[in-house]
Amino acid sequence: MVRTFSLKGVTNKLFGAEAPEQREARLKLLEELICEGQDGVKDKTLECQEQVERGLVDMQRFKEQKDKDLKEALISYALMQVSMCKKGIQVWSNAKECFLKM
Repeated sequence: MVRTFSLKGVTNKLFGAEAPEQREARLKLLEELICEGQDGVKDKTLECQEQVERGLVDMQRFKEQKDKDLKEALISYALMQVSMCKKGIQVWSNAKECFLKM
């Protein structure tokens, strides 16, 4: 059995063997679904862009806060070191006076 190529056979395989009215109705439905899908993609793209912008703002705020916190921590550490050194000098001065009195 030899099969021959026919355009009608291909269109029947692609679109099915239905009436032209049904085919047109299905095509219109598909076009509407495509339009709805494209609108959905546009909406989600805008949401994504807004989310990215908010994320960038949050990252910038985080970096600024991190720098501020690090600066405060280093200042506190330096002040603590100065205080500890002053106490150490005072202890050694008291020890020196005790040794001189002996």
